[in-house]
Amino acid sequence: LQKQTLCDPEEWTHAQEPLLHGCCYSPHLYHRYMLKSSRCQILMQPSGNLWNKFKCIKMSNKKMSFSNFINRTFASDSHRAGSPGDDELGNKVIRKFKEYGMDTWTDEHFVKVQELSGANKVTFNGEKVDLYGFLSYSAPGTATGAVLYAHYGRETDFSALRDKNIPMNGRVMLVRAGLNSFAEKVLNASAVLIYADQSDYNSLGSSTEIFGHVHLGSGDPYTPGFPSFNHTQFPPIESSGLPRILAQTITSELAMKILRQLGGPEMPRHWGTIAKLGGETDMITVQVNNLLTEKKITNVFGVIKGFVDADRYVVIGAQRDAWGPGFAKSTVGTSVLLEMARSISEMKNSGFKPRRSIVFASWSAGEYGSVGATEWLEVLKFFTSI
Repeated sequence: LQKQTLCDPEEWTHAQEPLLHGCCYSPHLYHRYMLKSSRCQILMQPSGNLWNKFKCIKMSNKKMSFSNFINRTFASDSHRAGSPGDDELGNKVIRKFKEYGMDTWTDEHFVKVQELSGANKVTFNGEKVDLYGFLSYSAPGTATGAVLYAHYGRETDFSALRDKNIPMNGRVMLVRAGLNSFAEKVLNASAVLIYADQSDYNSLGSSTEIFGHVHLGSGDPYTPGFPSFNHTQFPPIESSGLPRILAQTITSELAMKILRQLGGPEMPRHWGTIAKLGGETDMITVQVNNLLTEKKITNVFGVIKGFVDADRYVVIGAQRDAWGPGFAKSTVGTSVLLEMARSISEMKNSGFKPRRSIVFASWSAGEYGSVGATEWLEVLKFFTSI
């Protein structure tokens, strides 16, 4: 698979706006995936004449406010990947596709993800705090080390620490969310604590728990390169992008409490804050109790068949799952997907004949690293290579 970034990391960090109830998401980039075979393309929007006709039919419809456009019923229940809420939302999408006159089908996979077992814990200066946010695919266990603040956990941030001759071996890094993915922050540490700073995420409360994943890659990391139909069918291998260290999210409130108590050298001035980086006596213990489990996830599809090259198709997809009830990303994406499906179906009913088939896809397990979309692509790659 070839992957092309559609959004600059820094622009995406400032552009995203978490609108969630009790959760926020890691700042992953949206990507465009293209199978090397010319039979399939997954794009963020249709192109050429189709896009112009789509805009025309939308302009002819009654204008809607953003609040009316978004289907809020999609955010009413928890719909974590593989949960009953996720399945119910998938059924709602199928019913809409059928209402628009499309042929529909589903695609099931059995994938391995981590879920929280009880609560993870952080102990600092004798105070133990239970944590209910977590990072899937973290290494489980317990780690103890001296806290070291590393800004956003980028390579440039670690270079600034090295320039100050600060020892980093065995340290527990405290870093801010944003500017790079959670998985990239975990690459440069022995253990990592990640928080959403209020200056970056002012719409989140200081006690908001954060969720995400730390797999440096996409898809099920326990079947890399293979579709996850059944784990017994393929060799038991793991993705090289799985971290070997502990990673955990903490609230902004807890992060500020830790930062105020740190000693050690001053932070670099260009980091924009006046505080200490942490001394070698500022010990902290991190306990991660994530439990690896297998889930059945379901991708949902609807198709408008092409009139010339029906076996060639454009795929327009959106993530369906979310860590909680939520609103951002999954609800907005699903609403836009269905509105595009409705509008293009109306175009077809009005005489428009697409040359190629148009497939609308509702992906599950996007929060774990585009798992549903990647597994579907791996199915295509696997069977087209036989």
